[in-house]
Amino acid sequence: MSQNQSRQTKIIDALLWILRYGTLVHLRA
Repeated sequence: MSQNQSRQTKIIDALLWILRYGTLVHLRA
């Protein structure tokens, strides 16, 4: 029923994962 909401959640989850990964790489550098 709410396909758009689930798609937005996936995008937000992916952005959070990228932010977390980028922060780890930045701290390691």
